[in-house]
Amino acid sequence: MTPAPGDAPRLAGGAPRILCLSDSGLVTQAAAAVEREFGTPPVLAVSFRQLRQHPGLAFRLLLRRFDVAVAYLMDIEVPLYRDFFLAYLFTLRAGRKALRDPHGREIPVGWREGLQAVGHCVADLIGFPVVYLLARWKARALSRARPRRQPSCLLLRRVAYLRANPWQESQAGGSLAHATGVLTGLKAAGVDVTYIGTTEFPPALRLGLRTWVVPARLRWFRNLLPFLVYGEIFGRRSSALLAAEPPDFVYQRYSLLNYSGAEVAGRLRCPFVLEYNGSEVWIARNWSTPLFFEGLADRIEQANLRAADLTVVV
Repeated sequence: MTPAPGDAPRLAGGAPRILCLSDSGLVTQAAAAVEREFGTPPVLAVSFRQLRQHPGLAFRLLLRRFDVAVAYLMDIEVPLYRDFFLAYLFTLRAGRKALRDPHGREIPVGWREGLQAVGHCVADLIGFPVVYLLARWKARALSRARPRRQPSCLLLRRVAYLRANPWQESQAGGSLAHATGVLTGLKAAGVDVTYIGTTEFPPALRLGLRTWVVPARLRWFRNLLPFLVYGEIFGRRSSALLAAEPPDFVYQRYSLLNYSGAEVAGRLRCPFVLEYNGSEVWIARNWSTPLFFEGLADRIEQANLRAADLTVVV
């Protein structure tokens, strides 16, 4: 049984033997993989979005018994929110539990993995107020009126292109095509481009651009507001990489809960160009599930727009 992503699965009529949890975009693929592995037993496929939208469902699943409980993430090597998923799997009543991804990687969930995940979640809850208040303070500072930075030369020849979203397509997708187009256009215009991203970006490599990677490898604070913590790491690391030969301007494709581009431009004293493809807050509220920290996300989004010397749109 594979319900539509927006529906709450019905649990009446006998408990399924296999529970398959997954990211919203992997529901069908994950359920099919489980059916291939175990034959065609009854499978209850549930997305993480459904668990968030229906807390009662998340609780009821904890009361049922399964032979197998597996959860699929896009990439289990990226630790963002992973401890929450591991902790939830740990609390389920199932004979076999595992966290997987489409690349064939798997983390079996036993007592050691479960208790470590619970410990990380508790630690993040304790440190959450510090992360939250620091982000509010920085967003407020970025929003203050300031003199516009002037480029160091009339012809802008060097740009640092930042793509700081921890979850980004590497092979296909709208944002990949758009980023590729911008990078191609900048190079065609004779601009020396340095690309800094979360992962290796094949189009940047094909274009022969100078490329640096700041991996989303968070040891702590990776379950509550990990985008904020990663943004801090990304901004500091990018500033250090660019310090020896500062760009004429910093260009960032905006990502949720991230102000690293504005901070890098401030540290290097160069103009900040923000690529703004629409309000992430509005999209989540109207087309998806409202954000947990919508107020903070909106504050950071507005701070980026105020800090930008130039805003470009689709």
